[in-house]
Amino acid sequence: MKIFIGSDHGGFFTKEKIKKVLKEKGFEVEDCGAFEYDEKDDYPFFAINTAMQVAKNKNSFGILLCRSGGGMAVMANKIKEVRAVECFDEKSTIHARKHNNANIGVFGADFIKEKNILKLVELFLKTKFSGAKRHKRRIKEIENFEKNQIEISAAIMENDLKEAERKLKLANANTPIIHIDFGDGKLIESKIDFPTNFFKKQKMESKLEAHLMVEKPTAYLPYLKKENFSLCACHIEVEEVEKFLRDGKKLGFKTGIVIDLPTKKINYEIIKKADYIIVMGVKIGKSGQKFNFSCLNKITDIKDKFPQKEVAVDGGMQETTIEIVKAGGATRAIANSYFWKKNFGK
Repeated sequence: MKIFIGSDHGGFFTKEKIKKVLKEKGFEVEDCGAFEYDEKDDYPFFAINTAMQVAKNKNSFGILLCRSGGGMAVMANKIKEVRAVECFDEKSTIHARKHNNANIGVFGADFIKEKNILKLVELFLKTKFSGAKRHKRRIKEIENFEKNQIEISAAIMENDLKEAERKLKLANANTPIIHIDFGDGKLIESKIDFPTNFFKKQKMESKLEAHLMVEKPTAYLPYLKKENFSLCACHIEVEEVEKFLRDGKKLGFKTGIVIDLPTKKINYEIIKKADYIIVMGVKIGKSGQKFNFSCLNKITDIKDKFPQKEVAVDGGMQETTIEIVKAGGATRAIANSYFWKKNFGK
């Protein structure tokens, strides 16, 4: 096991003792600085060096020391794939490893006696990650936030045909997918539909996606085919959902399933048959609603069961909530109000 160790002046002498003890116990130890005592040195440089070495060397661990431990932890956690946790007693040290799978232990030399730091470092290195499902899921959410890219789709929910056409022209080529809402006045209160050739006459570079908030979505498929839609999704709550998926695929669509916010029980056999999933962050039927955090459990459950499944989130998407759903594993955010305000000021 390779150990990277770093400190500023506040933990320098303790670092030197830890380094000696670990080497005597057979650990491979690399000093990442400070290399001499300098009361004017700054902890960020040594935290960066140590954390980057840990991130690059899989299955290695890091030990960081400064006067409080706080500054080192803050800096180290800016490095991707680093999980640096302050350890101040046995319980917190065990928790850091078993629950957080911390790969860097951080210790405050002003608050913990040197002999106790030595014991805690050994405890940190010998304690194993529990591997419990809930802890693995939470660590995966951190990794998603660090690594994942998330695509933004423009949403158009318009009864006004002139406004819908204006937005189509604005969004075209500015987003990979334009998400068009349809309503039958039954599944939602509003009736939203479009005349023949409304979409076909546009020279679209972006792909068109239909969100069918309707009780009989299969009936819309011929129209969508003629209008050059590439993706279409209906609600898991409607009776003919499986027929929709079968018929949509036969016509060459990428077919999806939408899960409304109030829906609690999910039929995962249907999810399995869909090409992608849209999880609603608000109740369908109205734009501008506030994001509901309860939808995050659906996202993480779907990604846990179907890691390769594309999951989009529709409703309540703003700068912050887009980052939150990305952490949950979402690969696309469907934004209405936010998209238009951010890109076009209204």
